[in-house]
Amino acid sequence: MNIGPPAQSTDFSLKVLAGTRCNTFREAEVLERKTRTFGMTSNAPTILTAFALTAFCNVAAAQDQAQIEAGEQLYDEHCASCHGEKLRTTGSAADLKEMRAEDRPRFDRAMMEGRGQMPSWQGVLNEEEMNQMWAYIRSHAK
Repeated sequence: MNIGPPAQSTDFSLKVLAGTRCNTFREAEVLERKTRTFGMTSNAPTILTAFALTAFCNVAAAQDQAQIEAGEQLYDEHCASCHGEKLRTTGSAADLKEMRAEDRPRFDRAMMEGRGQMPSWQGVLNEEEMNQMWAYIRSHAK
């Protein structure tokens, strides 16, 4: 971007360059050089935002994966004997793969209070462990 020489008048009105206000043409020229030096374009904020979101999603995915793996271990220890190994239902208990995201309150209630032949897990599993188990179940939802 070339700012060019100042206008014939001595009026150095505010110029806008890359979203930054400059009081003089000199400031605009310096900012333009910096912008060119660092390869910034008018798309730079969009590119930086996309990069940040991608990095955040990768971190979130890694955290989710760790939670799913922890939930799988808890499921194997506490639930597989009735609900089936690897969430493969035996037919004698509910198929947990059919639980939808909106079924979370029902899941929490069944875990805390028990249901039919299922015992209560209150005092055995804490909230984080229930979240891990839910993450594991939801990762295999139909």
